[in-house]
Amino acid sequence: MIATNRYGIFGGTFDPVHNGHIHLVKKLLDSNLFTQLIVVPAGEPWQRPTIASAPHRLEMVRRACEELDVAISDCEVKRHSPSYAIETVKELKATYGPASFTWILGSDALLGIESWRSIRELAVEVDFVGITRPGFVVNPDLIPDFVRWKALEIGALRSEEHTSELQSPCNLVCR
Repeated sequence: MIATNRYGIFGGTFDPVHNGHIHLVKKLLDSNLFTQLIVVPAGEPWQRPTIASAPHRLEMVRRACEELDVAISDCEVKRHSPSYAIETVKELKATYGPASFTWILGSDALLGIESWRSIRELAVEVDFVGITRPGFVVNPDLIPDFVRWKALEIGALRSEEHTSELQSPCNLVCR
């Protein structure tokens, strides 16, 4: 059976979720690359500490995305163990059925992907999209050969687009 649905998985600590995250989500939705975009707040991120609790970060993401056509997955928050992408992908595949899955991450995370748990297994399960800023080029020699990936340039949120919103640093964080 050929998968016709294509799901994008945008995971992160979202500590806190901010306008840059929402800008990226909107650009991904506008791209029509995916049948559905799934936002996955990390439960217990193993590569960086968090300040807010997992339930609070999940709620921040829900509120920030409430007017966007995205699915919010609480699978990592419910897990109560370190958040590993391979476990998340297996759970999402069981939920969504036969489909194509793409893990969306920042170019900095893409460059460190070899440190991810079970990365060879994960690379069989998903493709990767590394989000870059204009003018930034990912050196393909730094990405393991077994990882199927492409770079997607998304412009940064420009202050002239949201001058009134950006006058106070408090407005950079979604409320």
